[in-house]
Amino acid sequence: MRRPAAIVLLLFAAACHKPSFDERYEKAEKTVRDKAAAIDRDLQAQASESAGAPASP
Repeated sequence: MRRPAAIVLLLFAAACHKPSFDERYEKAEKTVRDKAAAIDRDLQAQASESAGAPASP
């Protein structure tokens, strides 16, 4: 009876993995970089649209 209980406890412990600081940092850094890249693309698209449009009087 102890062996199945030990296996269940080990499986439970494996399922409750908490990410380390480094894992959380890498995830947050990737999110920030992705958002910054999207903002850069939007700004670049706006700049190219405004550069091609004639100036209004």
